[in-house]
Amino acid sequence: MSGPEGRPVGGGDERLRELVRVAMALACAAYAGVLLVAAVTLPEQVPIHFGPGGEADRVVGREEALVTFAVVGAAMAVLMVGLARWMRRAPLTMVNVPHKDWWTATPAREARLRARLETDLLGIGALTMALLVVVQVLTVRAADDPAPSLGPAAGIAVVAYVVVLLAVLVWISTRRYRPGTAS
Repeated sequence: MSGPEGRPVGGGDERLRELVRVAMALACAAYAGVLLVAAVTLPEQVPIHFGPGGEADRVVGREEALVTFAVVGAAMAVLMVGLARWMRRAPLTMVNVPHKDWWTATPAREARLRARLETDLLGIGALTMALLVVVQVLTVRAADDPAPSLGPAAGIAVVAYVVVLLAVLVWISTRRYRPGTAS
């Protein structure tokens, strides 16, 4: 079965879209799960901010820490899902993609462009939520330490996040939006 411009329906774009939707849902669920664990395990004083070396430099009460975790996670999830959904109707004059003239030349291509933009934003959102899960886990773990520190795991997580994000951005900017690409 073929869709607009003879493209197969349910091809690579649709599989990727479903994958990033599941990834975003799992990352948000993981964040909420860690928040629930934090709610029952955090001590009365919680390190909430860490300096460049990973050592705690701000400690707050348990309730403030939980509210901060909840607000940060919810804000990121709402922002990324909201931006992704907005791509369905956003003025394309506000969007910068390679070969934009080609993508906006026909309604079918424009629909594919909007779907890809939505998918890409959800993928970046899922990646970002995964980083927040790791940071939240490390913070909860550090809360029980007499000398709270995120340790090297935080640096590794941030470097891994940046490397994967840069790889995704290179793929997006050099391959994903080439004219005629199916996925």
